[in-house]
Amino acid sequence: MPGVAVATEPAEEGVMSETQAAAYVEAFNRAALDARRNIRAVAVPVVVRYQGDPQPGDAIRIPGAGRLPSG
Repeated sequence: MPGVAVATEPAEEGVMSETQAAAYVEAFNRAALDARRNIRAVAVPVVVRYQGDPQPGDAIRIPGAGRLPSG
């Protein structure tokens, strides 16, 4: 294994479970080795969050909460 690798592109869109990723990496690398291609797949765990998503422990403000309705 080289000491440095360069990421080229995601292999697939979307997310995979750990089991799916392991199977994908194994199949991809086997095919790359058989074809004598100088490329390898590695599974990289990622977390997808959208800007503004609450994190565990964040206080959530709910507009209008705690007030009695008027009328």
